[in-house]
Order: sequence, then structure tokens, then C-alpha cells
Amino acid sequence: MIPSYTFPRLFRDEQLFTKSTERLTSDLSKISDWGEENLVVFNASKTQFLHLSTLHNLPENYPLFLNDTQLSPFSILNILGLSFTHNLN
Repeated sequence: MIPSYTFPRLFRDEQLFTKSTERLTSDLSKISDWGEENLVVFNASKTQFLHLSTLHNLPENYPLFLNDTQLSPFSILNILGLSFTHNLN
């Protein structure tokens, strides 16, 4: 059972998470719009993201979208031969 004193923090964390994902989706939309104006196409199926957080109860689905495609988090992110994991191991 979750102690009652943690509920305000959980609610605040949820609000912060929602606000953050809305801002990220807005930023991704601006990047996509810039790409269209400059004849650059960003492929949502090749887009990767890795959620780094001290929270242990991360959601499975994130409301992050690029070109109307929902992005899913990766457990391992490979960039130029370097591998990053969600726990940075």
C-alpha cells in the first residue's frame, strides 16, 4: 500500500510528466515543420528516444508524437557505436 503522504508527490510528478511530454511533442512538431520548409524528411520509424529518470514507475506508453506517429521508448539507445541504457549501465 502506498503511504498517503506520497499522493501529492505522485500527482505533481504526473502533472510534470504530462507537461513535459506535451512540450516535447510541440518541439518535435516544430522540428518537423522546419524539415518540410527545408525539404528534409524526418522518419518517425527511425526516431529513437531513451527516458532517463530517477522515477522507478515509468509508463510503458508515452504520448510523444512525430508526424502523427507515436514514438516508443527504447531500452538501449545506440549512437555511433556507443550504447546507452535506461539505467546508464
